[in-house]
Order: sequence, then C-alpha cells, then structure tokens
Amino acid sequence: MRRSLASVLAFLLAAAAAFGLFAGCGKDPQAGGQTGSQTGPQTGTEGQGPQTGGQDEETPFYLEDDGMLNVLCIGNSFSNDAMSEAAPIAAALGVPQAHFAVLYIGGCTLAMHASNARRDAAAYELYVYENGVRSILPGWSIAAALAERSWDVVSMQQSSGQSGIESSYADLDYLVGYVRERAPQAKLVWHMTWAYQGGYGDPEFSNYGNDQQAMYESIVRAVQSVVAPRTDFWKIVPTGTAVQNARTSWVGDAFTIDGRHLSLLGRYTAGLTFLHSLTGKPVRGIAYRPSRVAADEAVMAAEAAEDAVSSPFAVTPSDYPV
Repeated sequence: MRRSLASVLAFLLAAAAAFGLFAGCGKDPQAGGQTGSQTGPQTGTEGQGPQTGGQDEETPFYLEDDGMLNVLCIGNSFSNDAMSEAAPIAAALGVPQAHFAVLYIGGCTLAMHASNARRDAAAYELYVYENGVRSILPGWSIAAALAERSWDVVSMQQSSGQSGIESSYADLDYLVGYVRERAPQAKLVWHMTWAYQGGYGDPEFSNYGNDQQAMYESIVRAVQSVVAPRTDFWKIVPTGTAVQNARTSWVGDAFTIDGRHLSLLGRYTAGLTFLHSLTGKPVRGIAYRPSRVAADEAVMAAEAAEDAVSSPFAVTPSDYPV
C-alpha cells in the first residue's frame, strides 16, 4: 500500500531523531579576543568515587538555576591554562552562558591554599573569563570567591611539581570541607594536570628523575590513590592525560611555551577536555578553534580530549601519529 506523504515525513523525522541528526546544534562561538588585565546534577553516587565521563542528564544541571554554567577553579597558572579557551568552547557547544574564574597564586600548592583558607587571606588574583574578555581582579580570598555567586562547579588541583607526590595531598580533606561548608550546591571536580616537557630544567622535575613519562605515571598514581576513592568529587578532569595523548601525535612534545605552561594548542586541548568532561557534549567537529590553531591540530586536540575522558588514567595513542 502506498504510504501517504504525511506518514513518510513522520517516518523520516523519527529516523533522524533516532540517529541524532539534530543533536549538538550549538550557538556560534563567542568572540575569541581577550582584553588586558584590570588593576587593583548528576551527582556522584553515594559510596562511589568520582566519575570520569561526561554527564548525560536531559536538563543540564547548570541550567537549572540561572541558565548559566559557573565554574570556579582553586588553583594556579595551570588552572588559567585550562580556562583560557573555555568560554568560546562552551559557547560552541551550545551552553547559553558561561562564567569561568580562577583563584590564582603562581605555583600555589594544596598546603598554601589550606593556609590561606584558615587565615581568610585575601592573597589571590581572581581571573575571570567571560564573553571573550579576561579580567584580573586583585585582593580575593577563597571565602569571598565562593560567596561571589552560586557556583555550579568548583575545581581543585595540586601544584604541578607536587602533583605526583601522594604525601603532598594531606590538606585535601580540610579544603574539601571548607568548600563544602561555603558552597554546598557546587559539584567538586579534580583537575588532573600534565607532566612537564622533556628536557625541562626546573628543579621540581627532578622529583621524577627528569622524565616526562615517570612524572605522568606518578600523577596518575597519586590521583588514583588519593582522589579517585573519595565520594565528594563528582568528576576527575584528565587534562594531563589529554596532553599526554596529544604528545603521541605528529605534533610531538611541543605543547608548552616554557616546559610547563601550555601553548595555545595545549590550552585549547585542556579547555576541550574540561568542557567535554563537564557537559558530556562531544567536542570533535565543534565550530570554534583559535585562529592560530590549524584545522588539523584542532581535530587532533579533540581526539586527545575525548580519548582522555574515556580513558583518564592511561595514554591512548593518537590516530594522527608522528
């Protein structure tokens, strides 16, 4: 029997929906230019450790309150590296509005963060990334930043040189309790950072025999031992694994500007990893890439990010090898 035109159209629309042809149609990315500085839930299941994949709720948790994704990082320059491209990536993924902030002290360790929290020290610069603009605001304490708005996500990390030393995580319990008391609505994530570039001359590299692979493996072991068993972290964001994945590509070990801080391509890779982990949205083929990142580099970076979130504690060799 010949189908009516209406029934044929209904069949085609149903098939398209089943295969996701209408999924992921996000907004255009935000403007990429940044200004200079200014002076001056799918929650973790009870009894289980943090997740490593993206959330898959029908209504994203960050849209339930004010329709905006608000992320605060208690970190250092490595958090800035991860956040610097986050806002335009979020826009390209269809996040209506996003606000990213970093409590910054260069090289700040967990012990330093805990000391600052105990003293309520206004010792931080607050880096804010929103609408293509970076602002730097002096004189912030952790408590003041936590009270500034209703944060959806609060990220923590260890300093890079100590990130693979398990004993250096001793203040994590105090910091988690401090944040939980002041921002009970926020989901906690752990930012697992990256190993130094081969040949880097920093004294802290000697903690790992001046060996990049040894440093990466030490970071993974520390996070698996100290962070992964905890029930208070929602996600582990494996930027360190994403960078290590990308180093197996044709780009090689060229993801930093000075041996530790990420290049633009590295920052883009880290941002993709963060947003893929937080939103669960695929980052391959998104409309946004920085103008100085080539199209083939962007493809490789997205692969590295998605592979890291899928397999956060082991390197996945790139499909774009040297």
